[in-house]
Amino acid sequence: MRFTSFTYIISLAALARVQAKPFPQTDNLNLPTHTVASFNQTGSWFENLAVRPNGDLLVTMMLPNPTLFHVKSPGSADAQLVPLYKFPNATGLVGITETGNDRFAVNMHNFSAFVTPVADTGAVWEINFSNTHRDDFTAREVTVIKGAGLLNGMTSLTGKNSKSPKCKAETSLIVADSYAGVLRRVSLSTGSDEILLDAPELKPTTDSPFGVNGVHVWGTHLYWTNTALRSLYRIAIDSSGYPLKSAAVEVLLSLPDISIIDDFTFDKKGNIWAAASSNNTMLVIYKNGGSKEYSTYTSAAGEVTSLALGGVTATAFGMGRDSNTLFATTSGASAVPVNGTVTEPAKVVAVDLSSVL
Repeated sequence: MRFTSFTYIISLAALARVQAKPFPQTDNLNLPTHTVASFNQTGSWFENLAVRPNGDLLVTMMLPNPTLFHVKSPGSADAQLVPLYKFPNATGLVGITETGNDRFAVNMHNFSAFVTPVADTGAVWEINFSNTHRDDFTAREVTVIKGAGLLNGMTSLTGKNSKSPKCKAETSLIVADSYAGVLRRVSLSTGSDEILLDAPELKPTTDSPFGVNGVHVWGTHLYWTNTALRSLYRIAIDSSGYPLKSAAVEVLLSLPDISIIDDFTFDKKGNIWAAASSNNTMLVIYKNGGSKEYSTYTSAAGEVTSLALGGVTATAFGMGRDSNTLFATTSGASAVPVNGTVTEPAKVVAVDLSSVL
C-alpha cells in the first residue's frame, strides 16, 4: 500500500479545498436536482451505486460502517433508504457493479483511518437476487486480494454499459486499484485475480495517492478516470477485457480545473456523466464527432458553493420511467466542506435529464 498516513490524507483534502473552484461555466446546463433519500448523521459517506433491473438502487457506504443500502422506487415521492446488508471483516464499502441477472459485485476494505486500508483486507463479495423471491438475496465472499492498495471503481465485461443487448451473467470483473495504480481482473467463479493493465496513466502522483478511480466498459474500449492526473483515458480491449496487443492508452480529456474527478457513467448517446467531488458538481463530457471524441465538457448540475451535490461520488442512470434520471451518491462534502465549514449527511440525489436527452 502506498500511503498510510492519516495526517497526509487529511492534508490532501485541505489541498483539494484550496483548489476547488468553479470551472469554466460556458453553457452551464443547471439541470434540476432533488434529494431522493438521506442518511441520518453527518460524517457519513456514500461511495457508489448500482441500479437493479426493477429500478431500485443499491448504495455502498464507506463511512461510518460497511452497509449496503436499498432504495426502493427511487423515482417516487416516498422513496426510502433501507439498510440491506452489513458486511463482516470490513469497515467500509467502495465500488459496486451489476454482473448480470440481478447479481452484483461489491468491494470493500478494513480501514484503520479515513481511506487508509489495512493491508490485505481488500475483498470482493457477490450479492445475488436472481435465485430468490422479491428482495431476498444471498451474499458470499468471492476473494480477498492480497497486496491490493485501495480497491475502488469496478465494471463487468457485459451489461448495459457495454451496449450488450441483454445484461447477461458475467464471470469476471475489472477493478480499479487507486493506490497501486493498476487495473485488476477478478474471476467471480474462482476468486483468482491478475493485473490486467499497469500503465503510467493509471498511477497516483506525489500530490495525490488516488490514481485510477472510476472504470467502465463501453463498446470496444475500457474507460477510466485518474484523480491525481485529472484526466479521462481509454484503451481498446478484446471480448474478454484484455487490452489489444496493438492498443495504446488514449488521453481523451484533461480536466485541470477539476480538483477530484471520481466515478462516471455513459448515456445512450455515449456522453459521459461524471462526478466532480470537491467541485460539488456533475459534469457532462460530450461525445463529439471526428478524432476528438471527448474534447468538450460543461457543468450539468450543482455548484461549488452548494450542497445540492455536496461531495458527489458516483452516477448511474435509472431504469424504466426513471431512464431520464441520473442518480448520484454523495459524501455530504465530508472531505472538502462547502465554503470550508459546511457539511451534511450522505444522500442519494436525482438529476432530471429529460430536457437534454
